[in-house]
Amino acid sequence: MGGGALRSLPPYLKQPLNSTDVLFGRNKAGTGLPRRAHDRDDAWVRKRPMLHLTVGLPGVGKTTLARRIASDDSILRLTPDEWMAPLFGDGDADGRREILEGRMIWVAHRVLCSGSSVVLDFGCWSPEERYAIRAVAEHAGGEFRLRSSPGEWCTACRRVILC
Repeated sequence: MGGGALRSLPPYLKQPLNSTDVLFGRNKAGTGLPRRAHDRDDAWVRKRPMLHLTVGLPGVGKTTLARRIASDDSILRLTPDEWMAPLFGDGDADGRREILEGRMIWVAHRVLCSGSSVVLDFGCWSPEERYAIRAVAEHAGGEFRLRSSPGEWCTACRRVILC
């Protein structure tokens, strides 16, 4: 490798590593070795993609939270409620919601495999459902984050009383 090529390498490749550094995934600066390069030269470490799962009772602000997360992080948001009426004319449509949610989980898996993050805006009341979705995220090499609306009980009570 010529001198010009060495100058164009990122800093973590210019410094030799010892076996301890390689074993524990550290470079000489003490930071983690990069998984893949960003578009910018100064940002070499990229986090694993994240699956955000919004949970909570109806009317507590899960979709509002999911919209904020998707907007802040510029990521895909999958919300079954927004697809049910256009596709089937109502909220459940004889069990079609479960089929739609299953396809959305499949899409979320594919998004994570591609290296991007995603928000699933499902209720996911049962621990078994949450565990299954966490397993999907981990299988795709992503991280999992359970999200709930702050003050959800107060919000739910206000919305129920006003209805």
